[in-house]
Amino acid sequence: MFLWPVFVFLGVIFLMLLPGTIAINQQWQEAIILRFGKFKRLVGPGMFFKWPLVERLLRQDIRIQTLDVMKQEVMTKDNISLMADAVVFMKVTSTPKSLMNIVNVKLSVMQYSQTTMRDVIGNVELDDLLACRDEIAERIKSIVDRETETWGVDIQSVNLQNIELPNDMKRVIARQAEAERERRAVIIKSEGELIAAKNLEAAVREMSAQALYLRTLSSLEDISFDQSNTIVFAMPVTS
Repeated sequence: MFLWPVFVFLGVIFLMLLPGTIAINQQWQEAIILRFGKFKRLVGPGMFFKWPLVERLLRQDIRIQTLDVMKQEVMTKDNISLMADAVVFMKVTSTPKSLMNIVNVKLSVMQYSQTTMRDVIGNVELDDLLACRDEIAERIKSIVDRETETWGVDIQSVNLQNIELPNDMKRVIARQAEAERERRAVIIKSEGELIAAKNLEAAVREMSAQALYLRTLSSLEDISFDQSNTIVFAMPVTS
């Protein structure tokens, strides 16, 4: 009889500790177990057990994650100010590194990508930025990927989204594009006139040859009326 309170007490303690003993990771999650604050082991998806009050659980999402790099003002190499933003696709490849080597891995990747984007764009001219966006984005990716390797992160890709130019620069580019279109139109028109002139010259030569042939036939016709005239044709002789 005296053992029942003990059993009830132990049962209550067990029920209280049970939620801290059993844990479940989703298919896209990994977790590290810390025992007395020290890394003990890595666990994957599914159900697992840990010691209550002794071991602590830290989870990490190992799916590809999308980070929006905030729009910021940057200066190109030719001193043109513009607004640019980007999107970064990252994936955690080492859960222990991403949890123990950096405080907030997502925030750190986003801020480092933002700084790298500003530095890379600052070393290129505006024309190169507009013409080679993919190459510049790949350059940003390689720099960020090299730095975040120690954080257990793999940068899948970096895409430059919006590049906004000042209004005065937009007008300059529009005038430049219009001048380029006019230049191409003049070149195409001049090439067409040159071809037409060549065709006309060939036609004149053809017409001159036909006119000479008709004149010859007319002369022969006039000569043939007089039977006393002798007509001699020179023909090439081959041996």
